[in-house]
Amino acid sequence: MIHVFMNLASGGGDKNAVRDDIAGTMREAAREVTFHHIGDDALLGRIVVGADPAKDIVVAAGGDGTINTV
Repeated sequence: MIHVFMNLASGGGDKNAVRDDIAGTMREAAREVTFHHIGDDALLGRIVVGADPAKDIVVAAGGDGTINTV
């Protein structure tokens, strides 16, 4: 599973389009992806701590703030 964390409230641009592009690329690669929004630190912690390094990927999709949060 690929977990992508995004901050929809920061920066500019069409984040829905970015999410759709990522989802399409992952579908083409036959990879399962779930999107999460920055703001729920408890959820973030559960996913990061519970990720299986052998099969899960955690991605911070954004700038410095998103990367530092994840």
